[in-house]
Amino acid sequence: MGFAEERIFIICARPFTGVSGGGSGVNCRLYLANKKYKNLGHTIHIFLDAILDGQDELLPDPHISQKRKSKFFNTLRKLSLPNVIVYEKKLVVAKKMIKRADECYHFKLEDIFIFCDTESAYAFSLYDTHNQYRHISIVYHQQGSLYNEWNAYNRVNACCFHKYLDNIQMRTYQKFDIVGFPSYGTKETLCKNAKNLGLLLDSKRMYITYNGFDPLELKQKIVKTGDVEGKDNYLKFITVSALNYAKGVERIPRFISQIVNSGIDIRWTLVGNGVMAEKLEEEIGRYDLKGKVVWIKEFISHEQLLSILQEMDYFVCFHRWSIFDFAIIEAMAYGVIPILTNVGGNMEMVENERSGFLIDDLGDPVEINNLIEIMKDEKKREDMKNICMERQNNLFSEKAFLDGYKALVDALKAV
Repeated sequence: MGFAEERIFIICARPFTGVSGGGSGVNCRLYLANKKYKNLGHTIHIFLDAILDGQDELLPDPHISQKRKSKFFNTLRKLSLPNVIVYEKKLVVAKKMIKRADECYHFKLEDIFIFCDTESAYAFSLYDTHNQYRHISIVYHQQGSLYNEWNAYNRVNACCFHKYLDNIQMRTYQKFDIVGFPSYGTKETLCKNAKNLGLLLDSKRMYITYNGFDPLELKQKIVKTGDVEGKDNYLKFITVSALNYAKGVERIPRFISQIVNSGIDIRWTLVGNGVMAEKLEEEIGRYDLKGKVVWIKEFISHEQLLSILQEMDYFVCFHRWSIFDFAIIEAMAYGVIPILTNVGGNMEMVENERSGFLIDDLGDPVEINNLIEIMKDEKKREDMKNICMERQNNLFSEKAFLDGYKALVDALKAV
C-alpha cells in the first residue's frame, strides 16, 4: 500500500479554542507548527465546530448547544444519571462530527487518524462498525483519568459515574494498538487513576509527543501586572492555570508567605479562575498576601499572556498531578524559572536546581529554605534562566513537538 498522498486527520471533539491547552489547543498548535515547518504532510484538523485544512476557515456546527446549565442541574451532579446522560450526548455529538467529516473528505483505508481526546476516539470506534480503519491512534491530553479530570473541575463524588467513565476509557483503548501521551508522567497518572487500565496500556506501543513552543517577540506591555513605580528590586512570580483541584494553586500562598518572611520582596501575578478560586482567596487572606498579588480572572489573549510572561522571574504551580502544561514551557522559553511539585510530567520538564525547582514535600521547611537560599543568589538565578531557555529550545520547541508526531505517524503508516 502506498502512502505518497496520505492524509493525516487530527481530531478533537472539543470546540476550537485557538492556542490554548488541552486536546483542542494541541490540535490548533499542531496545525500552526506544521504550517511553519511542513514536516507532517497533509494534515486536516477536525474540531467540534471547525475544520482547519490550510484555509483557516471555522465552520459553525448547528448541533452544538450553547445553553447554560441551570442551578438545579448543577445540584444533581452528585448523582450519576445526569452526568451519564450529558456524557452520552457528548458522544452522540462527537459521532455526528465524525460522520460529517467522512461526508466531507470521504475517508480512505490508507488515511491516518490521530485523536486528541477520548470522546472523539470512542465516537470513531462506534462509527467504524466494521473495524476497517487500521492507521489509528489516540494521544491523551486529559488530567488523570476521565473521572479524575471531571472531579477536579466539579469537586463532587459520583461513584457510578466513576465506573461508567472508567469503562468508556477501557473500551476506547482496546481499539488502539499504538497510543501516545504528552509525557511519561501523563501515562503513569492515568494508570494510577483508572483501575485495570495499566495492564492494557502496557500491551500497547507507546509514543511520547512532548508539547512544544517557539517564543515570539512581543515588545509591548499590554496588561498591568502590579509594578510599583520607582521600584524594581523585587522578584516577579506568575501562575497561569485553571483553578481546579488537580492544579493545586490554592497551595501556593503558604509558599509565597515563606518567601516573603525570608526577606525577599515579591509580586505574584495570578492568571486564572475556577472552582478553587474561593479557597485560593481564603488562603491569600490567611497569609496576608493581598498587597503582593495581582489576580487576573478575566480572559486575556495569548499575546497578552506572553507579554506578561516576558517580565517574570519564576513560574509557580503546585500540581497534585500533572500532564505537560503548555504555560510552563512558554514560560521557560522566556527564561521564567519553573517552581513545580515533583509529580507527573513536571519531572520531565525540569532538572531540579538546574533549569528549575521540583519540590518533593511542600511541608518540608528544609527543602523550601534550600530553594529560597538559591533564589537569593542573583548569579545562580541568571544561570538558571539561561539553562531553562536552552532546555526548552532543545527539547520542547515546535520542531521537536512535530518530530514527536512525525514518529507516531511513521509508526501508523507501517501498521
